[in-house]
Amino acid sequence: MVLVGMKAAQANRKNFQALSRLGGFFLDRLQGLETLKLFQRTSFAQTQLADASEDFRIKTMQVLRLAFLSSTVLEFFASVSIALVAVFLGMSFLGHITFGGEVTLYTGLFLLLLAPEYYQPLRELGTYYHARAKAVGATEEILDILSRKESEAHHGGLSLPEAMPLTLEVKELSVSATIKSAVNPLSTNASDNKQPLLLDRLSFKIEPGTRVGIIGSSGAGKTTLINTLMGFWNYRGEIKAGGQSLADTRLDSWRKAIAWLGQQPLIIHGSVYDNISFGRAVSREHCLDALARAQGMDILANLPDGLDSVLKEQGGNLSVGQAQRIALARALVLPVRLLILDEPTASLDSVSESLVLDALDAIPDDCTVITITHRISQLKAMDQILMLEKGRLVADGSPAALARESAQYQQFISMHRNQGSLDDE
Repeated sequence: MVLVGMKAAQANRKNFQALSRLGGFFLDRLQGLETLKLFQRTSFAQTQLADASEDFRIKTMQVLRLAFLSSTVLEFFASVSIALVAVFLGMSFLGHITFGGEVTLYTGLFLLLLAPEYYQPLRELGTYYHARAKAVGATEEILDILSRKESEAHHGGLSLPEAMPLTLEVKELSVSATIKSAVNPLSTNASDNKQPLLLDRLSFKIEPGTRVGIIGSSGAGKTTLINTLMGFWNYRGEIKAGGQSLADTRLDSWRKAIAWLGQQPLIIHGSVYDNISFGRAVSREHCLDALARAQGMDILANLPDGLDSVLKEQGGNLSVGQAQRIALARALVLPVRLLILDEPTASLDSVSESLVLDALDAIPDDCTVITITHRISQLKAMDQILMLEKGRLVADGSPAALARESAQYQQFISMHRNQGSLDDE
């Protein structure tokens, strides 16, 4: 039983990985259904999904075969044991077996009832063991993520200076996919040069309270740059915040000063208050104030219990625009010195986009706002534009200056306007 159980546990782990891949495969096809229809590839995707489902069915049946084998072994021994007890009692009643004293009918019936119960704990153990095997399969994936080392470039113990204006200075910033530690950016080590660079020697300066737009084609390094600023990537070079090196600053101190808002708002199953406070010690008055600044008070008017109204996971009872404004209120509920926005209006209709932009316009002037965007109408309101191309900074300046002086900026704007992917000015 132990050997069979170990084999079943191993099959369960493989089955969990197959289920995870099938779930990701199905979700990718579901999200790209419109694209598949446009390119007339739905039949091919259907065939792929059928093949993946059949592969998962085969793996599931392999697990069940081992699980049933384990149960069969247990039931076999239990049945043999009951049969031996029955034979012993029968032979005793017939007088062929005399050792052990006289066995009465009452004693024999008790022993027959007791025999299967003797194996009941083993049956329960088998059930729990198979449940544990499924949990182990899931836990291995979780532990793999938890065991990843945090960024080695952020190991300082200093607090972010609060009195200093939050000026961001970046010098010779390079990020590679396999970088191990923060080393000299001017290093000529051959192994360093072989690493694929996601960001290549970026240098720029952002003054406090500046509205900064980051633009560039897909894969230019925009998301990598903001993830590096938030402390999720190792890097070479230097990043200074308020005159203090980010490498010498405690990450928790730095992250308390920043807030982030992405394209897909995260809504958890809980009340509106839970979604805005997000586990932080925030009063209801602060939540209402943040929601008002995020242009979201109309959301409460359509909910039965105000701040106590329960929201479904992933915002099932909200529109995308409403969910984004609640996520924005979450970012604004505590005062921050740097707000990072990753295309916050990309999936919004014109009305919701207007409300979100009005909320962003009301952000205090001393808060620096960095926005990844592809909309020309938003670029005009920026104080500074950083344009990336293949991990390099190819343009840095005000929109008006770049429109006059930067050929790359002019070409980018013209190309995207012709493609219809950006708003008209």
